[in-house]
Amino acid sequence: MSRCLPYNMHAIRGEPGGRDIQSTSIFIKGFEDAGWNHEDLYAKFCTYGKILSCKVSISPDHKFLGFGYIQFSKMEEAQKAIKEVS
Repeated sequence: MSRCLPYNMHAIRGEPGGRDIQSTSIFIKGFEDAGWNHEDLYAKFCTYGKILSCKVSISPDHKFLGFGYIQFSKMEEAQKAIKEVS
């Protein structure tokens, strides 16, 4: 089961200390399949809004580490993904 979290809680809540670009970014962890790549991540989350960037994290020997990051174009899209996937 995947889990989405805000990349920066201050930004998602609109509190001081949050930067606008981070208010649209989320951290995803807990992928069921160890073989995820950037395209898989994009395909799963593009239904929530316009994705500006996405990446899965890999080890130096190119093995998937089980987490990734997505930056949406709008804060509302990031919040929708967090709510529906978590």
